[in-house]
Amino acid sequence: MGDVTPCAFTTFKLLILTVVQICKDKLNVDITPDDICRSHVVGRPNRAGKSQIICRLRNWKVKNRIYSQKKKLKNDQSRIFVTEDLTRYRQAVVSEVVKAKRAEKVTSFWTNDGRIFIKTSEGGQKFLIESIDDLNYYAPPSNEFAMEVGQSHFSDARQ
Repeated sequence: MGDVTPCAFTTFKLLILTVVQICKDKLNVDITPDDICRSHVVGRPNRAGKSQIICRLRNWKVKNRIYSQKKKLKNDQSRIFVTEDLTRYRQAVVSEVVKAKRAEKVTSFWTNDGRIFIKTSEGGQKFLIESIDDLNYYAPPSNEFAMEVGQSHFSDARQ
């Protein structure tokens, strides 16, 4: 673990135990501290003093168990949520998908293994969105809702 202060090590263990408890209590997924390789706080706390935590899990089976239950957090008072750590480019695409959802062009969306999916109607077909052009094709913007098309400002970002 390198040069880790006792305080930092205690914080590391506390974060892992917090994630294990959230998985158990909120998602009904039993994981152990050994299922988590590393975990740390990302960014600064928000106004309510809450922070984002990123976790690297030991294997994809654990991730899939957690990810398959994340719907249980919808409308939860604790405002805890589970998301994937996406590339900068895919984060930008998701941002445009969120705008399309607010404009009621998309009824639902989700990510899985870094891929972005949308539905444009309840119970409708799911579409894989790999670019903003794909989003514009499946959920065309209206005049009052214009999305940026093109990738020129993301040219150095990995997809």
